[in-house]
Amino acid sequence: MENQASQQKMLYRGIVYGLPPRFKDSTFENFIVDEPKQQVIVDILKNYALAFSDKSPSLILVGNPGTGKGHLVCSLGKAQNNNQFYMRFVQSYEMLKNIKSTWKPDSEDDEDEVLGMYQGAPLLCIDDVGIGFASTADKILFYEVIDYRYNRFLPTIITANCSLKSLEEIVGENVIDRLLDNNGKILTFSWSSHRRQA
Repeated sequence: MENQASQQKMLYRGIVYGLPPRFKDSTFENFIVDEPKQQVIVDILKNYALAFSDKSPSLILVGNPGTGKGHLVCSLGKAQNNNQFYMRFVQSYEMLKNIKSTWKPDSEDDEDEVLGMYQGAPLLCIDDVGIGFASTADKILFYEVIDYRYNRFLPTIITANCSLKSLEEIVGENVIDRLLDNNGKILTFSWSSHRRQA
């Protein structure tokens, strides 16, 4: 029997705030699949997009750099066609920098408002987690975003260019534990970088 992803056409009407120009034209269809394990992950993310709701679980995408995590996550955000929801995409270092910039005496932004931009998104994708974690304050701010969303059943997707074990050492066991609650999934991108292919 064909799965849901192969039966339903992707319309790409979803709204993604913070969508990088590099991924403006990214879709599931133009992701290059060279191995069966890549197709498995593509189908999982397609089905996630098609079935997305406020009850959807969180996702952790880990593995080698250049394997298409950003491409597929942005495709997912654009493919979820429920007008009640949107995805906010942000790189981890950018999110932390934006929050900490409100601490400056001359800042015109309010910390709670900037935090709320990430805490309240129906679907939040934090890309390249681990980059920019320069202090204990960074780790606490990251936890604050994840914990807020966890307590309000808001799904979060994080990507990291490392193993799950290394990611847990960076963000803490409590963060990983929260993301895996409610049937959260770990997807491992174990193939070689597309960027290094001739």
